Amino acid sequence: MTEAAALVAHARFVPAAARAVIGDRLRELEASGRIPDGILLETCHRVELLASPATVRAVAGFVPAARVLDGPATVGHVVRLAVGLESAVVGEDQVLHQLRAATRAARAARRLDPALDRLLDVALRAGRRARSWLPARRPTLADAALDRAFAAGVDGSIGERHRAVDATVLVVGAGSMGRLVAAAAHARGHRLIVASRTPARAAALAAAHGAAPVAFDPGPELLRDVAAIVGALSGPWPLTTASRHAIAGGTARVVDLSSPPALPADVASALGARLVTIDDLAGAPVVDEPLRTRLEALVAATASDFAAWAARGDDRSLAAALVDRAADVRSAELAALWRRMPDLDPGVRAEIERMASDLTGRLLRDPLERLGDDADGGRARVARELFRL
Repeated sequence: MTEAAALVAHARFVPAAARAVIGDRLRELEASGRIPDGILLETCHRVELLASPATVRAVAGFVPAARVLDGPATVGHVVRLAVGLESAVVGEDQVLHQLRAATRAARAARRLDPALDRLLDVALRAGRRARSWLPARRPTLADAALDRAFAAGVDGSIGERHRAVDATVLVVGAGSMGRLVAAAAHARGHRLIVASRTPARAAALAAAHGAAPVAFDPGPELLRDVAAIVGALSGPWPLTTASRHAIAGGTARVVDLSSPPALPADVASALGARLVTIDDLAGAPVVDEPLRTRLEALVAATASDFAAWAARGDDRSLAAALVDRAADVRSAELAALWRRMPDLDPGVRAEIERMASDLTGRLLRDPLERLGDDADGGRARVARELFRL
């Protein structure tokens, strides 16, 4: 029985530029075969390698800026990651989706040892359950970026026109984060313009929101007039000297969601308090205390379940496999129901979840008792065939 370990470079501890170097190094090691198992997770705020302790120890020396977690610390971290407690916006879906996709790919490539496979399984299940407790429409990192872009008191030189609902927002980047920012700005009633390294992508995103595309370097006249600039790029944002001066000498607030930063260093330095970086949004998540308490309890319960499984060793019992299969089916059906009925009252959701759990338990009670009294293994063989375990 092996345990899971993690190599974590998070924005709270490692600057964006260093995270980019760590990400490049880990991808090189993965391509060279030095990382034979596990998953590599990269988001705006983090670069993480989740793998066996042997793999993490083997590569830790190449990435000294990252933190090494193992044993219970890894278990708690991965579950907190899945339920959204390690995100700048609690309960946001992007990390959960990326974790699920990375897990699916690693399983297809047979890159997960039993302990990490099980940990990811219970963590993803906890993540699905946590999302059922949250409002159907909840804030994203894009909302957090716009909140900071239009927050009062960031810079006294910003005039009232920049606080107007129809103030102009320039979104630079048409990838997944750029699309989220554009949708959030449009929903708030801001006047939206879009720039991208690929003009066709800028045009498509702008058209989706009745907005206007502009050149990747929009030019000093436009840059002096916008209220906010939100960048979400996978590389640098090349600007002419005139455009750099326009941003630095203007009044627009700039939020750079790129990692590493896309904004030229001289412009970033000149902006001072008018600049918000992705690392600035990586502070302690803001969430109401009852929800935080409930999520923390879910993390503790999930970690306890994993510890109990680990104590049984690698040879999972048939009964545990059957319970897991039932829980997976129940979670999937509930998730589908929440998508079909996103406006259900939270109290009604909780009651449906309780009823589904009780029903599953009652249906499994007798089969589990019979499997526990299976002298010749016949019932186990039938159960494996019936439930494809």
